[in-house]
Amino acid sequence: MLLSSVAELEQACKATLRRLALAVEAKDDCGAGHLYRLSRYGMLVTALVAPEHTHDPQFEYGFLLHDIGELVVPDRVRNKAGTLTDAEWAIVKAHPENGRSLLEGFDFLAKAREIVYCHHERWDGNGYPRGLKGQEIPVGARIFRVCDAFDAMTSERPYRGAMPLDDALAQLRHGSGTHFWPDAVDALFAIPTEVLETVALVKTDEPS
Repeated sequence: MLLSSVAELEQACKATLRRLALAVEAKDDCGAGHLYRLSRYGMLVTALVAPEHTHDPQFEYGFLLHDIGELVVPDRVRNKAGTLTDAEWAIVKAHPENGRSLLEGFDFLAKAREIVYCHHERWDGNGYPRGLKGQEIPVGARIFRVCDAFDAMTSERPYRGAMPLDDALAQLRHGSGTHFWPDAVDALFAIPTEVLETVALVKTDEPS
């Protein structure tokens, strides 16, 4: 009975976090299925480069909630058609720290919170908000950046079509060691193409 109650509580928690993540996604132009695809790519890569976290729900939570900080970005900034001012760009760049703040106090999301906070850091140290470099970046955030870029390139957007998978992988290889953690790029290349193609075709965040 106790084990059943714990399992039900975990499922309820995961469902709540997923609904929260979907609320954030609804404000963006990523298209349906982005959160599912990103989480799937992320966990596939995690299994190869950080197998000790393969069954860690906090990694999946971090991938799902990465942009939760955008909830506090005003719509006038988020939806602005023209170039952002320096002040507006500063608001946008604050979303990782805002996301971490929103998750403060939830001890069971400690590692997920670090993914949220560091998902715009770059391997070469030219990211934000802290300019972390290499191994300084939490492993979940290093994995996230590669998978997010891959999904962005291979997904349709209102202003462009999807890039072929081979071209997207080539772009990741080009950015390996600068934008991206080389080990995570290598791991994505190691995943069978048919698996990547199957995930890329998902257009819903609740696949059957």
